[in-house]
Amino acid sequence: MMKAVVCDRYGSAELLKLKQVARPVPRDDEILIQVKAAAVNTSDVRIRGRDTGGGLFGLVAKLGISVVIGVRGPRRNILGSAVSGIVAKVGSKVTKHKVGDEIFALTGLSFGGHAEYCALPEKRATAKKPSNATFVQAAALPFGGSSSLYFLRKAGLSRGKNVLVYGATGACGTAALQICNAIGASVDAICCPSGMNLVEELGVDKKFNYESSDWKASEKRYDIVYDAVGKIRKRDVKHLLPHDGRFCTVDGLDVAKEYSSDLETIGKWFEEGKYHAVIDRTYPVEEIITAHKYVESGRKKGNVVLTF
Repeated sequence: MMKAVVCDRYGSAELLKLKQVARPVPRDDEILIQVKAAAVNTSDVRIRGRDTGGGLFGLVAKLGISVVIGVRGPRRNILGSAVSGIVAKVGSKVTKHKVGDEIFALTGLSFGGHAEYCALPEKRATAKKPSNATFVQAAALPFGGSSSLYFLRKAGLSRGKNVLVYGATGACGTAALQICNAIGASVDAICCPSGMNLVEELGVDKKFNYESSDWKASEKRYDIVYDAVGKIRKRDVKHLLPHDGRFCTVDGLDVAKEYSSDLETIGKWFEEGKYHAVIDRTYPVEEIITAHKYVESGRKKGNVVLTF
């Protein structure tokens, strides 16, 4: 048996229950991870509440959650998509990892990260934990890093490009700033007043307060505008883009694909000091409801992490 956070139906954070459930048994192509830490991301909160925003996209996304994940509640009722831990067991066909490896991983639609043990197919996005990272730090690396790498790469990010990140203090936003710096792009940030010091520490050329109209009046043009929180549309920033400029957002129909190679890149940057784990708060798993409520409040900076 093991301790796990169970989400049997959609609704408020109070519906989450910490229970004793059967420990998963890995299949031939799976690894069993003893979870040391796991992130609580906006995706966990949105799935739990089936809250996908308003408008036509929100309706389509809500229907998508019902079809893919479950109608009245998640069919895989242990959420959690970003973890770090130790490989406790491997299936007979596993070749990438061995027992005792310290890793960090994305679970995809398998979820299962908010538990003491998590079984994952070896083909999922997994990588060795950076040697200089704690398990808490490692759990904060994969979600925002992988998502932002996917969208920015698709938008054509490369050395020398000018990038503007909207919503720069969340998990994806703080990751995007660091990715741009690691690659050698110039990056500006739009964030809330309380996040100004954070984005400056992470390294930006210019910072804008989203509550003011300064960024809307900017004469600077950007090769890429990245909406890291899903709050704006291309029409809102069209004046900041040249004719060949690209707009990308986490709140579109395109879902970020997860690759082990991206986690390996992030891990390498962490070891080299080019990338940091931005952690707002850490909670023991027993405080899962409080963690969900804090993420849901929209006030978090970077990542929220559960410990086991």
